[in-house]
Amino acid sequence: MSQAAFNPLFAFAATPTYEAKVEVETPAEKGGAWEKTTFYAEFERVEVDDYEELIKQRPVVVLERVLKGWRDLRGPDRRTMVDFTPDHKQAFLTVPQAVLATFIRFTETQGKARTKN
Repeated sequence: MSQAAFNPLFAFAATPTYEAKVEVETPAEKGGAWEKTTFYAEFERVEVDDYEELIKQRPVVVLERVLKGWRDLRGPDRRTMVDFTPDHKQAFLTVPQAVLATFIRFTETQGKARTKN
């Protein structure tokens, strides 16, 4: 698989990564309600062949490869920002709702790119 699908010849693929807004909903501690957390994920650009191979994998495996950073991800107190570190990434990848929402957002961004081009 290629390291990144970017090509400085084209404005739409001039960087090795891109950001996308992700909304994660998790069950609240009490009352059957859901809590929403929003952050921006930084994904690696991938080529078509790489993407087709990637999506055959489990979501956590895909995110291990393509999730390169995040911003505005808050901790449990909703004030503290969580830095992107290898340990924090591994902890993030143990939360089913976070993995699924982030994986879906990654695939959505790939699909939008495909339908517009």
